[in-house]
Amino acid sequence: MTDLKSFFDNLNCFFEDEEDYEVDIPASAHKDANGEIEEIRIYIPEYEQFLFFGRDGKVTVLDVNEERERVVAVKKQIKQRARKERFEGLATQQKSSVREINKKKKG
Repeated sequence: MTDLKSFFDNLNCFFEDEEDYEVDIPASAHKDANGEIEEIRIYIPEYEQFLFFGRDGKVTVLDVNEERERVVAVKKQIKQRARKERFEGLATQQKSSVREINKKKKG
């Protein structure tokens, strides 16, 4: 997981000359549905990282690749759970069918 210190270290990619002490970086402000600024985002394209400053004071670092991997893992878990539930449902149906057949044979 990318942390705040790593994000700040990665900002060095914007400094072309070691004598530079200030550079412009890609940042944007975003509004919510009510038109209020809800967060400021700083983006480092070279590392595919975002730093979010929320109106509520929360600071979040997001690594696009890590987030992509997390989403893929969650989707995989959901698919596995769905397969398991489907299998369990089929097994229950099969047991019910066998019980009905056995009742008919006895009756």
